[in-house]
Amino acid sequence: MKPFTSKAAQPRGFALVATLSLMILLTILAVGLLSLSAVSLRSSTQGNAQAEARANARLALMLAIGELQKQLGPDQRISITADQRTEPGGDGSTTSSAPGKRHWTGVFDSWPATQDSRPDPVFRSWLVSGENQSPSDAETPAGGPDSVELVGAGTLGTGEGKVSVPATKFGTGDKAVRLAWWVGDQGVKAAIATQPATKDSSLGALRSSTQGAPRNAVEIASTGSGKPFSQLAPEDPRIPSLTGWRQAEFLASSPEAPRPLFHDLTDSSSGLLTNVRDGGFRKDLSMKFETFTAPPDLSDPANVLYTARSQMTGFNEVGINLMELWGYYHSYKDLKYGGGLSYTSGGSIPSSAPYLQTKRTQPELNTDPWDRFKHPVTINYQTIYSFEADPHPDEPGKQILWLNFDPVVTLWNPLDVPVDIPRHTVERQPEMELPV
Repeated sequence: MKPFTSKAAQPRGFALVATLSLMILLTILAVGLLSLSAVSLRSSTQGNAQAEARANARLALMLAIGELQKQLGPDQRISITADQRTEPGGDGSTTSSAPGKRHWTGVFDSWPATQDSRPDPVFRSWLVSGENQSPSDAETPAGGPDSVELVGAGTLGTGEGKVSVPATKFGTGDKAVRLAWWVGDQGVKAAIATQPATKDSSLGALRSSTQGAPRNAVEIASTGSGKPFSQLAPEDPRIPSLTGWRQAEFLASSPEAPRPLFHDLTDSSSGLLTNVRDGGFRKDLSMKFETFTAPPDLSDPANVLYTARSQMTGFNEVGINLMELWGYYHSYKDLKYGGGLSYTSGGSIPSSAPYLQTKRTQPELNTDPWDRFKHPVTINYQTIYSFEADPHPDEPGKQILWLNFDPVVTLWNPLDVPVDIPRHTVERQPEMELPV
């Protein structure tokens, strides 16, 4: 007899376990999809915010470029940095601009060529964001709810030289946007990527040297007690490869060392020789002076650029002329090196440093076309009086009173190289005896 079995009597635990596993799987899948949706939503929100920030930055850049073209596009404009504004009534040694605004770039109208007397400065704008600007804006302290710091410690490495500007607002409410921009003047900085002077005398090298900027000695640039580029050789092949200021870190003693020089040095610098009074380009006289084999003849009216009427004679006399300019331009050809000379203030002139030297004899001075440019400028005369008493040689007990006066003449060298002037023997004048 076979045993009786029934489907109803079979266990249902397997079906229950399968159902629970399916529910757990669906739950995990739902949580995973929800988490993925949240991550995608956050990524989408961040992407939208990033795209909006980039669009706002692009708009600020376009506004900065547009304002730069508008204000400094015409030739008859002058740019200054805000730290050139001095304290009213001061001696010019201190600036009236506030910290955070001293590196603002301002634009003024130039002196028109049609106006003989110097006009009052006409201010146009500061090349920063913000509205309703005036020259005094650079003197108000930086900060406030609408101020944005664009150059800070991350760029400078120190607290000095920061740049803060007012923001320009667009929109209202939750959709309000603040844009900030600043145009820095690269023309007031010394360029690192310049080549040393060449000794090649070919025409191509001559033309290049006369039309190119001189090399800047960045190795002597200092920040406090340090010189970040003191070990940088002028012939270093890496110098011409610079394409940005941050790359100067590779040439410095350490990556952080050159940061305080952000407002002083730049990777490269270029400009245009524009005539700010008449407009257009200036006339380049470099090649013209190079073609003169002798000093320009002043009997040719073309070589006389300016004449002035003498108050004593009542006749026009030669003023600025090509002969003087030729002599000044060619003075670099009279530079000398070596010689073991010493500065009047102490120390020796390095053998690699150029200097000018006046002629030793009067006939040589009379024929030296550059002699007039190799003399210091007298900036001060003083006379010091003193009394001195000595025992009388013939009358014991009596004194001879002397009145001494010493002239003191202060000389200043306006050139950027030392000038060696030969020493002359000065005969002492006989002393005058005064009775007591």
